[in-house]
Amino acid sequence: MLANSFNKRSILKEKLSPTHFIGKKTLIPCCGELEPDGTVRIFEDENIWKVKVDAKYDKLSAVYIRSGAFGGGIRLFKRHDKFIEPGAEHKFSLVRQKKTNIIYWGFLKPLTTPRRYSVIDCSMVTGAKVSDIATNIEIVAATPFIHAFKPDNTDWVQPK
Repeated sequence: MLANSFNKRSILKEKLSPTHFIGKKTLIPCCGELEPDGTVRIFEDENIWKVKVDAKYDKLSAVYIRSGAFGGGIRLFKRHDKFIEPGAEHKFSLVRQKKTNIIYWGFLKPLTTPRRYSVIDCSMVTGAKVSDIATNIEIVAATPFIHAFKPDNTDWVQPK
């Protein structure tokens, strides 16, 4: 419809296709699930579903949200195995603990001791601290969540 409107005007030299304004889609892996206790359950390779997202997110990965206010949604992040992204501090992030290799999600707070962090559960409404998820941990990787949305059932592609 929008393309037809532009095509009726003589300001364009070329005609636009009917799907010109519809964004391109790409598939990204949904590699885990956010647990209510602040940990991340990683899926086995044969259980990794793919989800259709806008093409601008093609370099990202997703984690599924099963419970809570955003149940049924996904959060997108840039995967880092051994890199602490500077933008992850003081943000809602995924972090991997160095000693145990456990992945946590929550608000990442740096501590005064170098290379030590706490992962905190904060209220979505007030931003106040609800509880500690992990305290005084050394991390090997951290990345902030970049985008979140609730995909349609037709956006999911089953593992092969």
